[in-house]
Amino acid sequence: HHRVDSAELWPTTRRTELGPGHGYRIEAFLGSGYFADVFRSVDLGSETLYAAKLYDRTPPKRRAAARDVAALRRLAHVRLPAFQESFDVGRWRFVVMELVGASLRQAVETSGPLAPRRVVALAVDACEAIAFLARQGWTYRDLH
Repeated sequence: HHRVDSAELWPTTRRTELGPGHGYRIEAFLGSGYFADVFRSVDLGSETLYAAKLYDRTPPKRRAAARDVAALRRLAHVRLPAFQESFDVGRWRFVVMELVGASLRQAVETSGPLAPRRVVALAVDACEAIAFLARQGWTYRDLH
């Protein structure tokens, strides 16, 4: 199955609008998951930052996008990113959600080791989200 190659995708989407009627602009590559790549995007009207997951519209990735959208709509929780909208542009399915901030790696690289109190607070936040998902019957794929 074809994986979206970020190096291939990034030059074509950098600082461009996503298409007619879609008021977002791609700003920066954030990371990759198994089914999608994630980009920081900006709502052109409000200048609000969002995360946009881009799925290639192959059947397996289209199903993954549909599952993600259904989950984001149903699994509203203060510790999970809020769903904004989803739409298609060309061969891509965009799923737009709340941008939750810097990654833990970025925080450590920028500011150095975290204080123990901050580590505990982050762990509690993560456990709250994981417990909520488990109560809803979901397992988070990226936990190993």
